[in-house]
Amino acid sequence: MHSVIVIGAGMAGLTAARELQQHGFSVTVLDKGRSVGGRMATRRLLVDSRIGRADHGAQYITAYTERFTRLVQDMAAQNVIEPWHAYCATTAPKRARYIAHEGMASVAKYLARGINVHVQERVVRIVSSRDTWTVHTESHHTYNADALLVTAPIPQALALLESADTLVLSDAERAALEAVVYVPCIALMLALDRKHYLSISTLPLTRFEGKRTVMWIADNTAKGISPDVPVLTIHTSSDFAREYWETDDGEVYSVLVGDMREYIPAEAIQSYSLHRWRYSRVVAPFARLCCPVAASPAGLVLAGDGFATECGMLTRIEDAALSGWAAAEYLVSLYR
Repeated sequence: MHSVIVIGAGMAGLTAARELQQHGFSVTVLDKGRSVGGRMATRRLLVDSRIGRADHGAQYITAYTERFTRLVQDMAAQNVIEPWHAYCATTAPKRARYIAHEGMASVAKYLARGINVHVQERVVRIVSSRDTWTVHTESHHTYNADALLVTAPIPQALALLESADTLVLSDAERAALEAVVYVPCIALMLALDRKHYLSISTLPLTRFEGKRTVMWIADNTAKGISPDVPVLTIHTSSDFAREYWETDDGEVYSVLVGDMREYIPAEAIQSYSLHRWRYSRVVAPFARLCCPVAASPAGLVLAGDGFATECGMLTRIEDAALSGWAAAEYLVSLYR
């Protein structure tokens, strides 16, 4: 039985791991986070004894390709996700959007079932031999496998490959990977008191244009994932995120709340949480679904949402899934 280490437990890593297991591979998935999911992330906000939930990364799922549509239909049949019919009061969607009953993190947890996943394992060094990879983590654990699949954001993947004892990327591969461009985002989650929430909940809060700070507002209570505490998720523009990336959380909060005071009065806010997404969206992808490294002494492939074949369809969860499947198919063909 061939073995694979997958670095990253987001959509690309999990879909690849599932596919590889189905082909008889022994798979180990490592992720630096406290849970699986990557940008399929859901956070809890405590207000008194009540718990609110907020999707603070990806807000929904769309499906364009036949293969990903089958996965979406399977998750809907398993009651993991459902169509988001009332996502906006003013416009109809071009494509069906799906949300998760318990937040987007539950999608990742569903996909991770039956997979050997180790969380809170930050990979710090990789070592290759003629036919084996050895992966060292910050917690001083060591993992060995025949092949390595890296689904971390490309700048992090490149930094990790720098730790390898031998040069594995050609100049052309490195240049193409370095040309991938991501933009950042800051996510602000606001827990509101119900009285004020009811007075603003009829506003079209899904999409918010016209302010330089805010790109998106989503109502987690209207989505159904936070019934006990009204919670909004605010995503900033990339320009704002760049300008305020190193700024203290309290100041970022004050600027954003001040900018939205016309819609959300400060006295309505009972608690908040901030999260910074350094690699929030891809604006210039690698023009293939994955990057096999043929010169590597052992099997090596890079994948993730930085890889896409159509520039108009970027950074959807579907893109990451397609990349993960492509990477798995490469490894299956390599060891067939």
